[in-house]
Amino acid sequence: GLDQALHDLKARALGVPIYELLGGAVRERLRVYSHLGGGDPDLVYAKPDPARFADAAAQSVAEGFTAVKILPVPVVATLPSSAAVRAAHDVLAAVREEVGDAVDVMVDLHGRCSPAAAIRFGRAFAPLEPWFIEEPVQPEDSGALKQVADAVPVPLATGERLAGLAEFRTVLETRAGSVLQPDVCHCGGLTEIKRIAGLAATYGVGLAPHNPLGPVATAHNLHVAVSTSNWLIQEQMRESVPWWDELVTPPLTIRDGFAEIPTGPGLGLEVDELAAARHPYEPERQIAARLPDGAVADALRSVGRIDALVNNAGRNVYGDPTSMTGPEWDEVFAVDLKAVWLCSKHALPSMLSARRGAIVNVASLHARLTDRGYFPYAAAKAGVVGLTRSPAL
Repeated sequence: GLDQALHDLKARALGVPIYELLGGAVRERLRVYSHLGGGDPDLVYAKPDPARFADAAAQSVAEGFTAVKILPVPVVATLPSSAAVRAAHDVLAAVREEVGDAVDVMVDLHGRCSPAAAIRFGRAFAPLEPWFIEEPVQPEDSGALKQVADAVPVPLATGERLAGLAEFRTVLETRAGSVLQPDVCHCGGLTEIKRIAGLAATYGVGLAPHNPLGPVATAHNLHVAVSTSNWLIQEQMRESVPWWDELVTPPLTIRDGFAEIPTGPGLGLEVDELAAARHPYEPERQIAARLPDGAVADALRSVGRIDALVNNAGRNVYGDPTSMTGPEWDEVFAVDLKAVWLCSKHALPSMLSARRGAIVNVASLHARLTDRGYFPYAAAKAGVVGLTRSPAL
């Protein structure tokens, strides 16, 4: 955010649009696509409905869009059934039949699949010619992405959850991704996304930046788009709320599937704070990701990479040390230490693969308590300290 704000201030001081600081305009029109999820968690997380997606695609095409994106795969097991593959195929088939071949259709797997699952879905989608398949596997696993790329004859896109040039370089060096999707608000700002674009260009890879956010983030993306030669298309979520256009002045203009280039100084718009105040933050409805048998789906596939592990212990039996029973002692340690160990067991591979992450300990104070009634709790907390230090090293 700081990098983006500084670009805005500098460009305003010079009286020019931000894109002039980024190299100047290299195109006259900015193609955008319609995300058929539209911010509706039911479309994003519930069982995909072919008819509903086809209707949404038809509406987008009627509004002038020439490209749409769908999410046809729910959270699945590591190896999906033939019925699950057919159901996902039918969603894409319904959309393709509705919009025809003149409209580009992108398929988002949202990092939900194992390599084996992504390959099965990708091969089923291939005859329907999606423009690209987005996040077929978890984004930090470049080896898995390469495995899918070698087996599926459809271009792959990834990058919305990556940050910094180094993480994108790893993807490019595997030559597994045909499209990068950096998010200007997450990857390091305008400076970093331009560096990512430049490196991608040397590999013949284009950009379709991730942007599920509001008009301010969208405007930043448009300045990147107009000034970046290997930019392809821009995601936008204008349909996510009915008051999207109220938040900035002048509102961004999207007509017939293209966004107008911002021409005012800096970002080219002003935030209407009164309008924003009329729509205070409301948390999204949380939807549990469960498999058909009721099992909770793997957190890594449902949420993404793990950046931080916070270790703590919360179970205690207060009492005299001489009166505590063996089962009570075992219960404290089974909960307090085994829970930390299990979390570390599953978090560390993700952190090591991504070469990033932090393990935070919040147990040090209670590990030094001297109250005799808290002695099992203090002992467990001391164990948590050890389980934090050792995996971190």
